[in-house]
Amino acid sequence: MFCIKCGAQLDDDAKFCISCGSKVEDAEEIVTEVEEYVPSPVVKEKSKSKGFGTILVIALICLLGVGAYFGYQYFQNKDNPEDDIVADKDFDEEEDEKSSNEDDRKSEKEQEEEATKEQAITQEETTSQEETTTQEETTAGLNFPTEQIQYTGGEQIVQKLMDDNIYFNTKIYHFGNHLPTTGVSAGYNLEYVDPTYYKTYNEYVDFVHSVYVDSVADSIIGLAKYFSAENGALAYNTAWAEESKNYYVDWSVYTIEITKAESSRVEFSVSAVLREPGKEPSIYTTTGVMVIEGGTWKLEKEVY
Repeated sequence: MFCIKCGAQLDDDAKFCISCGSKVEDAEEIVTEVEEYVPSPVVKEKSKSKGFGTILVIALICLLGVGAYFGYQYFQNKDNPEDDIVADKDFDEEEDEKSSNEDDRKSEKEQEEEATKEQAITQEETTSQEETTTQEETTAGLNFPTEQIQYTGGEQIVQKLMDDNIYFNTKIYHFGNHLPTTGVSAGYNLEYVDPTYYKTYNEYVDFVHSVYVDSVADSIIGLAKYFSAENGALAYNTAWAEESKNYYVDWSVYTIEITKAESSRVEFSVSAVLREPGKEPSIYTTTGVMVIEGGTWKLEKEVY
């Protein structure tokens, strides 16, 4: 056997080590105790320790793996700022879209109003163009001027008389129209005429005599709707107020042609557009005569 203290070889029955002097009995007891202790408890502890250690190692590996993954993602995102830019871009686009939608909602009413105005303007322009086109087609188709010709010479005298004749017939006498009244009674069925046109009855009479020869003027005045009030003002008989217009010659533009001319007598024809409801426009032509009476040219008859 050997000494457990110094390792020297001893006899089997030695009680003391011949090298270090230790008791051999003590060494045997220690060895015996160690040999008895080691097989069971030590082996079991090693097994438990080994199993726990394995679990711990696996857990540490997992933790390191998870940490490494998230660390990689962090540094990856940090090293790749384009992802942040894309994210910011997406956010900005969403905000822009929201802002755009809000602006659209705010301006929707304004857009509708503008659209309505534009539509009204377009409609007005279209209507105006249609009216102009209709007028041009009508006159062009009839080979008739669209504007009144200003004549000279003998035609100029005819034109002055015709203008007064048209005014009298369309505003005063034949065609259902009358001069505006003040609404103030001037007698039974009579109302004063607005003095802007004629301040007195005599002014009205003088006008009629300046356009027509005396015999025709007296007949017109006698049959007209205008009378002298007690104070000499011109009054209108409202009993004829509902008389309707049934004459459709458009005298806004007309032409003149002198067909016969003498020193004191001129015969002429005048033409205008006839616009009867439900019918195509046509050319209307009538004749007239002017003569000298009291040194002044006058119409021998009404022209309408």
